[in-house]
Amino acid sequence: MPRSSSVEADSSELQDLLSHRQSVSEEPAMDWPDEETRGVSALNRRARAQTSWRAMLSALMGIALLLLLGASYTLGRRSARADAEKSERGHDSTPAVQRLLIRPWADNEGLGSVLQLLKIPIVIAERVANATFWLSETESIHHYSSSHLYNARYFNSTFPLGKTCLLSHYLPIEDRLPLVRAVCQPDSASSSFLTQAADLGRRLAPCAIIIDDAPHEVHQDLNGCISHFSRERLGGINQRRLGDSKAVSVGVHIRWGDSARPGQSHFRGSMDLEHINTIVRDAQARYQQLDVRVAMENHTATVLDKLEFAYTLVDGDDDLGDLKLLADSDLLLVGSSSYGALAHLLAPKGLTVVEGNDLKYKNTPRKFVLFDDYTSSSLKELDRILGWSTRRRELGGDE
Repeated sequence: MPRSSSVEADSSELQDLLSHRQSVSEEPAMDWPDEETRGVSALNRRARAQTSWRAMLSALMGIALLLLLGASYTLGRRSARADAEKSERGHDSTPAVQRLLIRPWADNEGLGSVLQLLKIPIVIAERVANATFWLSETESIHHYSSSHLYNARYFNSTFPLGKTCLLSHYLPIEDRLPLVRAVCQPDSASSSFLTQAADLGRRLAPCAIIIDDAPHEVHQDLNGCISHFSRERLGGINQRRLGDSKAVSVGVHIRWGDSARPGQSHFRGSMDLEHINTIVRDAQARYQQLDVRVAMENHTATVLDKLEFAYTLVDGDDDLGDLKLLADSDLLLVGSSSYGALAHLLAPKGLTVVEGNDLKYKNTPRKFVLFDDYTSSSLKELDRILGWSTRRRELGGDE
């Protein structure tokens, strides 16, 4: 039998089966994770299946294995590319995989937006199940594979084969969010949730493969809880690009959807252009030397001509590379878009000014200030972060 070379095809079949599973959910639940016949092969279990829903679950396990084999085949073909990407991320060793938590689907949004759909399984994988999160083939409308970029760190890893478990058999879908919020903020969480999380981890321990079968769920917060994941998978930036220079690097993001609709007085996902000009003027007055990058996919002169400062445009063919060029800034100016929030997660220590609410920025390692609270004195915080308080006095700057 030829091996599957497409994870996407297996993911689609898996999604159909999961949809069928929901239609028969009124039938008695089968406690297959703990069945007495676990030593019998999957082939024999399918032969003994007496009902269509039991056969469906057995087939689901087979599809999961096909998904994994397809991934392994694909990973082998991509090994050379993985080596290059591993070098780019600064990793010099292949990470070990004890167990795998597979999210079979997401949507076709970009790197930042798709992350809003994956936070709960990521947290369960990393903080509860001691598992490696894996996203099935997901092609973005921006013409790149989000799953490829998020999974690339593990392309050369050895993946486990063994007991396959559906996450909802161990944790009801309606109980996921309270448990995840508890493990993300353990100091303020109820002890009952933390006990539940520890018990869930023990019950998932025999599983080599865990399939997240929950429907789509969007969560704007929890970015602080997945900051480590984002930096480990995409490559977090640790050192400021200007080194010991007195100059300050500034990154400005103008959302691609906004740049595609020029002439608007207010951008939905970007900082207002007048506000961008104001903050850059403040920074210029304080630091004299600025190195400004403006990231705008499908850029348009109608928007760019309204900027009142010199800048380097970031709009290339390397989507992850462009994201990092934006993120690699002492001072970030962003709106409410998920792309801007992801740049904030990957950025080195510095200050981010956000126009919008703070949902995507709460509890994240890098400092931020909302534009509604911003004044020119807010840049004193950047001085403090960069260790420049004494240096500013020597240069005649205010304190």
